[in-house]
Amino acid sequence: MDARLISAWIPTTAVVIALVGLIGEGADRRPSEPPADIAPALVVDGARDADPVDLATGLYTRTSDDFLVLDTVPIRFARVYVSGDTRALPFGIGTTHSYDSFMTGDLSAITVITDERSRIAYIRVDGGTGRDGARYEHRTTASRFQGSILSWAGDRWRLAFSDGSAWLYRSCRTQANPNGRCTLIGQQSPAGDQVSLVRDDLGRLVRMETPNGRWVRLEYDEVNRVTRGWDSTGRSMNYEYDASGRLARAIASTGERQGYEYDAAHRLTRITERDGVVITNTYDTAGRTIDQVITFPPEAPETIPPSPLTFGFRYGTAGTRITDVEVRQPDGGVRRVTLNSAGYILTETRTTGDGVTMATTYTRDGATNVVSAVEVACTPPGGETTRARATIGPRMSAETVVGVFARRCRMSETDDAL
Repeated sequence: MDARLISAWIPTTAVVIALVGLIGEGADRRPSEPPADIAPALVVDGARDADPVDLATGLYTRTSDDFLVLDTVPIRFARVYVSGDTRALPFGIGTTHSYDSFMTGDLSAITVITDERSRIAYIRVDGGTGRDGARYEHRTTASRFQGSILSWAGDRWRLAFSDGSAWLYRSCRTQANPNGRCTLIGQQSPAGDQVSLVRDDLGRLVRMETPNGRWVRLEYDEVNRVTRGWDSTGRSMNYEYDASGRLARAIASTGERQGYEYDAAHRLTRITERDGVVITNTYDTAGRTIDQVITFPPEAPETIPPSPLTFGFRYGTAGTRITDVEVRQPDGGVRRVTLNSAGYILTETRTTGDGVTMATTYTRDGATNVVSAVEVACTPPGGETTRARATIGPRMSAETVVGVFARRCRMSETDDAL
């Protein structure tokens, strides 16, 4: 999608909820374990690098925007891929869409699984045991979900965020909905405007509609893969799959094409973008991304193309958990991070190709993982180290503080590291 300014409220994450064995008054209240075929969890709003690779897992994750329909609440429909996910999803093995996720648990505790397979845990805070009056809070990630409230609203579930926006879900495990699927039925802006989502009898998303009647529709094949999408402006996308059931091509009505190639473990190894950019990934035996090369086409006929961008990843582990990562940057610089047990950055050291070093330490709450303070040390080549510390509050985010320090250090801070 072309970068542009949009004067409308855009939800930063979309979700469709299916609750496994929970939430109706007559439902089985035994805790239900997450299905065994869920992909490894990404850290919500965690550290990433390159195109991008999730540093806490080494998984390659990619969001490809297909439809943006503007309104007071727009539709933003994208394909979402995560390496290591071998499930058959709406766009074939490993690829779902931006309105797809689910929950697992019971009336005592609920976990939301997002479109990127992040797990968002909600604990019950109202002291009750039934559905009426049920109220849950999320307290453990440094993300938009921090402090969000999930509650029963009479005939639906409502997930309220601190900015005033909300997601609405159909009730489940009730007489009217006996199969136990709680699908997302709306996303509300802080002003109360809503995008509506419609699904067929199989639970597949078939239509999205804005407050003023603009829409996106989807068609599926006999094995529940999206084959075509089109919107109220006349724009359309067609999707083709390979013999193994993976997305092979996405073709826009403009003629632009995206192509995808995979290894035997269904991991994306080569992506050809609409503009001719090619991304190549290499993985280790544990499925972690270890090398990535991004090549560009010539900017004009008979000209030399720009130099490729090359990234390298090396992981330190304790058992199966990644504790630290070193990323070799295209300019010859190196980024090193250490991670806490939840996968968030504790320390980060960046050294540029010309020798400038910036070391950052994040002080995080042990329960919520929210950053309370940032300390930075900057060392130019052959120069003295300067240090600074900032306390993080509602009016000053850690991202802003690190960005200011980075500019002072003559570094370009473009990664969402927090």
